[in-house]
Amino acid sequence: MENFEIKMDSFDIIKLEKLRNILENNQIKKIINNIKSEDRIVIQYDKKTIKMNEKFYFRVELIRNKHYRKLLNIIDAVNNIEIYKTSSKKEIARIDPISIEVHGLKVLSSNYANILKRALINYIGVYNFDNIFELSKDEMLKLREYRCNNNNNNIEDISEALGMYCHYDDEVFRLLEPKVSKRKLGKMEKGDKVILICPQLIREFCSKHFDELKKYNIRNKPELYTIIFNKVLVHEIGHGVFDYLDDYENERRANYFVSLTFDGVFDKIIKKMTDIQGKSYRDPKLIDDDISIITNDVYNIK
Repeated sequence: MENFEIKMDSFDIIKLEKLRNILENNQIKKIINNIKSEDRIVIQYDKKTIKMNEKFYFRVELIRNKHYRKLLNIIDAVNNIEIYKTSSKKEIARIDPISIEVHGLKVLSSNYANILKRALINYIGVYNFDNIFELSKDEMLKLREYRCNNNNNNIEDISEALGMYCHYDDEVFRLLEPKVSKRKLGKMEKGDKVILICPQLIREFCSKHFDELKKYNIRNKPELYTIIFNKVLVHEIGHGVFDYLDDYENERRANYFVSLTFDGVFDKIIKKMTDIQGKSYRDPKLIDDDISIITNDVYNIK
């Protein structure tokens, strides 16, 4: 296993390209996020032995590329800020106005460090899972019930177990042995962190709540299914992004990542879904929230 250390005071385009090469060509074992206390992140990685489920390959690539471009643009803007700080008046005249467009706000250079930190956490985090698998309704509910009972959580509505981000656990996966083929289970067991998603439960959710959600410009149930499926997938990826934190804000953080990834387009649907899903999901964090709340409560980096 190898380590790659990122120090915020020396992170630039060259380091970003090296980071991208590591993330795309290796299996991430652990992300040690000391960005708050030490301004650095250490990525532990090993040779890739797992191939992404082909059904999800392009969806995942779109998400990863989007967050890569956001980080790349921020680094480029930061470079302009640094040039601005050290340039003569004559040189400054050739530089575009220095501002960074983030979450619909023009953020001045004094906040660029936190902007860069958030974008870096997002980009690294979208690689923080090994594979994605679809489960049947019975399989998902069995795992959901097991996890809720062992975490002393009340199951508010077991039918809303649409997806799950989980670290490998022998006991958890043993529950699936009677129902999942050995080949599929073998693939699942190769990953340290996997995302599980249940199309059947998502369809049932869409049918059950279509009348409540159709007012958000939803034309039919198939369209709603596509939106909710993608929302659930990105939500679970969001759990991987914020895996370095563990408190009562977990579901809100994951929904913030959905809001961020889809540029706020589905925020009304997210809000309605969280009302339906229960207490731990309600009052989601969204990209239009105050930036200090996002920095403190979502990323915990300030």
